[in-house]
Amino acid sequence: MPELPEVETIVRDLARLLPGSKIRDVQVLRPDLIEGDTPEGFAAKLEGRKIRGVTRRAKNIVMDLGGDRLLVNLGMTGRLLVARAEDEAPTHLGVRMTLDRGRELRYHDVRRFGRLWTLAEDGWRAWDGELGVEPLSDDFTADWLRQAAARSRVAVKTWLMDQARVVGVGNIYASE
Repeated sequence: MPELPEVETIVRDLARLLPGSKIRDVQVLRPDLIEGDTPEGFAAKLEGRKIRGVTRRAKNIVMDLGGDRLLVNLGMTGRLLVARAEDEAPTHLGVRMTLDRGRELRYHDVRRFGRLWTLAEDGWRAWDGELGVEPLSDDFTADWLRQAAARSRVAVKTWLMDQARVVGVGNIYASE
């Protein structure tokens, strides 16, 4: 399962390729990958929108659509790729977004544990407010870590994996 470092690497690549791209068409081929919406509703919220930026929050890829956001959680085997429209589609393609300049943004997921969803500004603030501190942020300091962990009685690994405390750390890195 991709954790913070892997998702951060993907986001940095997408942040070079996607800003300024317009989403022309959305095809949902596997409806179970869409969270909280119908395939038609999901597509309608994206079509015609411009991707203004790509960032990360926790283990999620976040695309700024100018107020609304598209979020992608890769689950265990999800992949988000920018491809030429004429390139052959992968076997487990779940969502295809046709972009301008002859490109597509493709989400495919063999195990289908990943999810895609949209959030309006108020939904984003509520969702973001439930998450803990980002380990790559200036807020994550030795002092913060010492004070936050000192108040807890749970095992260190359990504490590190609690996304309401620290985001992006999963089983692999918590074990290390």
